[in-house]
Amino acid sequence: MRHSMASLAGIVVVLAVGCSGNDTARRRHELGSSNVVVRNQAVVRTGEVRDRTAVPVLTGYCGRDNPMETRLLAVKALGSIGDTNAVAALVALLGDEPAELKRATVETLGKLRDKRATEPLIGLLSDPDIGLVAIWALGNTGDRRAVPALERLLSSPDKYVRYNASQAMKRIGSED
Repeated sequence: MRHSMASLAGIVVVLAVGCSGNDTARRRHELGSSNVVVRNQAVVRTGEVRDRTAVPVLTGYCGRDNPMETRLLAVKALGSIGDTNAVAALVALLGDEPAELKRATVETLGKLRDKRATEPLIGLLSDPDIGLVAIWALGNTGDRRAVPALERLLSSPDKYVRYNASQAMKRIGSED
């Protein structure tokens, strides 16, 4: 009986490895699908499995020639993956884009904790739609260059702005 249990265990391992390899290949194929629903599902799954090899494809999906839902899902997937190779493409999205996409991008940049995002994030502090998220993201960068801009926010009439600026400065100070 032990022999048959060992054989069964070996078959399960082979099947599990084979299935995960097939899932990866299928997901990569679906990332290139012309069907936007299939492609979007693959983008979400790619973020869930944190597939760093897909970062170039995902950053490409952030471009204006893609549907807004695809762009949002790609930005969020990049945040889940956590690869700083996406920073330049994400920073490019902080310009003239819809607030929802900018907010998701700022959240992702905050997750990536990359100092290259500091200056662009400082430029968003006065944006009423995403200013608070930009404060949080700046705190996550740990970049002392953000401190003067955050200090100016301590005199804001908005208590949430003051509180978040204070917390961001504490996080930056603790990164030394």
